[in-house]
Amino acid sequence: MEPLVVFADLDTFFVSVQRLLNPSLVGKPVIVGGDPQGRGVVAACSYETRAYGVKSGMSARDAYRLCPQAIFTRGHGEYYGYYSRWVKELLLTFTPDVEARSIDEFACDFSGMERLWPDPAALARRIREKVYLATGLPLSLGLATNSLVAKVAAGEAKPDGFVVVQSGEEASFLAPLALSKLPGIGPVTEETLAGMGLRTLGEVAAFPVRLLKAALGINGEILHRKARGEAGVATVTERAASEEPVTRSLGHESTFEDVADPRRLLGILAGLVTEAGFRLRAGGFTTRLVTLKLRYRDFQTVSMQRLVPPLFADEDIFTTVKELLPRLFTRRVGVRLVGVRLSRLVRDLHQLPLFEWERRMRQKNLYAALDRIHHRFGLEAITPLAAAGGSASPFAHPAAVLKRANAELVVSRRM
Repeated sequence: MEPLVVFADLDTFFVSVQRLLNPSLVGKPVIVGGDPQGRGVVAACSYETRAYGVKSGMSARDAYRLCPQAIFTRGHGEYYGYYSRWVKELLLTFTPDVEARSIDEFACDFSGMERLWPDPAALARRIREKVYLATGLPLSLGLATNSLVAKVAAGEAKPDGFVVVQSGEEASFLAPLALSKLPGIGPVTEETLAGMGLRTLGEVAAFPVRLLKAALGINGEILHRKARGEAGVATVTERAASEEPVTRSLGHESTFEDVADPRRLLGILAGLVTEAGFRLRAGGFTTRLVTLKLRYRDFQTVSMQRLVPPLFADEDIFTTVKELLPRLFTRRVGVRLVGVRLSRLVRDLHQLPLFEWERRMRQKNLYAALDRIHHRFGLEAITPLAAAGGSASPFAHPAAVLKRANAELVVSRRM
């Protein structure tokens, strides 16, 4: 039985969703992100803007200088989550083994399903057709014997195409590609390899392992195997069966005019926790590491992490953030950016002591109701008190929020 992994990558996902919301943006240069006259950054950009050198992560002002004709639009996180879950549901109609790698990427295990899908190319065409007809979103696919090669193939299939890498052809497929095409090779590693005269993945695969280990340590050996198309875990099913947690992270940041009032910072952070918590639960995860990030007016950036027991509730995450803030915000200087990141995400179903279980089950029911409202009406439908400028502590009265949530659900069913 040959393993088969299909890696699905939604093309320019944020831009594609914005175009569904506003069809007049189709075919035009679009940037999703901050105000070009302010301090925001580019969250996503269309292919039309990339031709001018615009990239995700650059400042909105720099993007405007490169492409002044671009249309800037603010993102709509609630719609991104909605479409991401919709696409996952469609993929689940093909195979029960679908793993969301991010909001716009999915690894689908088709191992052992040769009788249902004997032709990988036909399968790719069927998946893309079903997703596009249902959602209107373009989708690129990579098909290979492991998720690493499948992910690279999906990148090569963009925009809006698919690439099939047959068993035994993994190394030859990767060989001519640039180093940056392989996940895990960042700018520093790429510079190190270039200094060794290595420019392509084929050159890395043919390079002596001992020299790679001398330059990169154990990562050199791992990189050598990856460059030959040998991923550590071949299929999504095998990954799920492993006892080791899969490392992922998610987070949100907000840039604004200088703020020196800790109460206002807490209000902004409460909103970020709401967004991050919604995405965390949508993926079925808990978090074991909470990171708070601050950037001062003079661009000094500081961050702090805290290991926590498995958390999924906004109120528990926010408690950690609230405890970290005074330890980071120690200067009499305004803050221009704050961010919250949740890491070490695992699907452990909250293994807790007996007396904690009842409280967590109440939380689970509460947030299931809240997330249904957020899914239907957006993240602004229910706002934490601190984010709304209230004086009381946010997330302090879950029973009252649940009552409101249930009332909202009754109203929504009548609409």
